[in-house]
Amino acid sequence: MTTRYARELDTLEQVYSTAQSVNINELTGVVEAQFDASLIAIGSGGSFSTASFASQLHERMTGRLSRASTPLAYLESPVPAAAVLCLSASGRNRDIGAAFKAAAVAEQGSVSALVMADETPLHALAAKYPVAEVASVRGPSFRDGFLAVATLLAAAVVLARAYSTVASTDIGLPSCLQDLEGETLGALKYKSIPTLAADVMAKPTVSVLFSPLLSATAVDLESRFVEAALGGLHIADFRNFGHGRHHWIAKRGLETGVVALVDGSGTRLADRTLSLLPDTIEKCRIDLYGHEICQMISGLIVGLYLSLAAGRAAGIDPGKPGVPLFGRKLYALGPGATKDSPAVVNRRVAIHRKSGRARLAARMDNASWIAAYEQAVERLSKAELGGIVFDYDGTLCRDKDRFKSLPLNVASAIERLVGLGLCVGIATGRGPSAGKAMRASLDREFWDDIVVGYYNGGVIVRLSDDRDPIAEGPPPQALLDRLQKEPVFSSAKIRANNVQITIRLSDELPAEEAINHARRVITATEEQARVLASSHSIDIVLGTASKCDVVEAVSKVAQNRACLRIGDQGRWPGNDADLLDHPLGLSVNTVSRHLQHCWNLAPAGVRGVDAALFYMDCLSAKGKSVRFVLRTVQRGVGNAS
Repeated sequence: MTTRYARELDTLEQVYSTAQSVNINELTGVVEAQFDASLIAIGSGGSFSTASFASQLHERMTGRLSRASTPLAYLESPVPAAAVLCLSASGRNRDIGAAFKAAAVAEQGSVSALVMADETPLHALAAKYPVAEVASVRGPSFRDGFLAVATLLAAAVVLARAYSTVASTDIGLPSCLQDLEGETLGALKYKSIPTLAADVMAKPTVSVLFSPLLSATAVDLESRFVEAALGGLHIADFRNFGHGRHHWIAKRGLETGVVALVDGSGTRLADRTLSLLPDTIEKCRIDLYGHEICQMISGLIVGLYLSLAAGRAAGIDPGKPGVPLFGRKLYALGPGATKDSPAVVNRRVAIHRKSGRARLAARMDNASWIAAYEQAVERLSKAELGGIVFDYDGTLCRDKDRFKSLPLNVASAIERLVGLGLCVGIATGRGPSAGKAMRASLDREFWDDIVVGYYNGGVIVRLSDDRDPIAEGPPPQALLDRLQKEPVFSSAKIRANNVQITIRLSDELPAEEAINHARRVITATEEQARVLASSHSIDIVLGTASKCDVVEAVSKVAQNRACLRIGDQGRWPGNDADLLDHPLGLSVNTVSRHLQHCWNLAPAGVRGVDAALFYMDCLSAKGKSVRFVLRTVQRGVGNAS
């Protein structure tokens, strides 16, 4: 009666080997993006077991809070500021799709999904919401029956590999399943577990006691028992069992079997707990050893074989238990999420970006926020534009691509704006490297129509000035010496000239802490300087130079007509805060709290370079000037290439 499920278990060696060798570059990128954040791992059905494993893995490897959630629980609760990882073997689960979309629209953190297939509905959603990404990990043996078997093990192994890579930590994951078995179970074999647990699994009810490290195994066992109707099962860790749950054993001990899943550090507590249970209770104890992540993965396999024993006892094949018609209809219901129009969604997201969790939000009702939003849109639409000034890094190019040429679609969009008659300005904290990248992307005929302000406005020239003027004068030596002696900057790269000192931050040094230390040094040396933050560094701007100087230069070329400003760091101390502090300031990322200035009006789930492309697409010629017409019904955009 367990033929199908037994055949699936026979493939686990191949599944494990494939998961150890398959390419995980996409997944590693996903893990890297969420590594320093709290995480919500979302899954339904069998994928909730994977979500439970992923959540526990995240906490163990990063020290950050994490929790597993069903799609409905995520959709119906206040969305916290956390990264989201959706788990789905096929990527076709409607509930997961709704949660994935809601997370992208909420923009509260990195949004990603792990699937075991190509070209899924989740991929299509990710194409509409550039803040989200999907990692596909495929293998010919990653195929399931009714219950997740191969995909559960494969997902656990590739997730463990990805976290190990990002953390630069060797978790000692064996290369083959046989070695994992030997290192975590000692003399016990996976295939002997059904025989070992046969008497316990024959009981009408099974009580699973577990060490916290093996909680994902307990969650998965509960799922299999219910979904395949293998019997009654309840779970508790060893101490929670002692707080009232033992009463079940007292009243129904003869019809209950106990499975004890014990990790390497829980032996003493398990010994004491099990010794207190009556001798009449049927028990099966399984101990695991070795590296904790290896124990977590091996525990999942133990659970798969315990389910085989339960299936044999119940006369049910967990791999093919049969699905009733009403069950198919229940699965197809979907989450029933409210479907607001794209215009309403985009307005709500723009207001959320502006209000955040500030006290400002609590002092205004929704009607007031809507009025402020509509006023901002109206001001922008009425402006007769003659110029536009962009930040560079994070706005026209992604930080990871900052030393490459501009994306082709960005270059084409800039050339279109020049063709409309706009004077284009670029205000960047960088030096001539930005000019070289732009000249490599833009047609030469446009170079003289583009004003570039290097070093946050410290040096302003036309892009056609290919001498790449560098601020060559020496920086204030006393200030530079003090900065270089600061312990917090010992691992940072410092570049300096007479208009700017740039400190490239290490991953361990938060920008806020770096800014505070830099200000203290500036105060001590009595230099006239401002400290600004970008996505990858802090800039100490010497003297009075500002990105607003680029706006002034562009305005003169545009015969003092209005100038639109677009950047990504609009919240102080971001290096675009001054630039965007204006009614015609638009952010592609963070915004200020000013109700009339610095809104982010990009569609929900769109930010960075894709938001800049959206803004540029909203610009069109109206008579002798250029107008900004917000397309409020936009539902996501394609990725920048």
